[in-house]
Amino acid sequence: MLIDTHAHLNFNIYKNDYDEIIRRSLENNTWMINVGTQYNTSKKAIEIARRYKSGVYAAIGLHPIHLETGLVKIKNDTEEIEVNTKEEDFDYEKYKGLAQSKKVVAIGEMGLDYYYRPKT
Repeated sequence: MLIDTHAHLNFNIYKNDYDEIIRRSLENNTWMINVGTQYNTSKKAIEIARRYKSGVYAAIGLHPIHLETGLVKIKNDTEEIEVNTKEEDFDYEKYKGLAQSKKVVAIGEMGLDYYYRPKT
């Protein structure tokens, strides 16, 4: 068995495909954790996970990129993409409520993003 610990099938780009992707993954003995990056995507990750008895789980959190509104450029070793971000204030009680779900197996996307640092 394999476990994809960092999927984003809860993002809107997959709204028409995630059931098929999950079906194929489970047929191939691959489980997954869909990772939320804001409250709404964290909630969606839980909603998706609840549709499956096993093999599909959720991680919740607020990614640091969503602490301000605007166009953010993300650059890695091979490409640079632009992401429109929507500011969200961290609401401890809301996330605490999400964390009560038995489908939540991790709290993440809230650490330090070292890939934004310039290379030295």
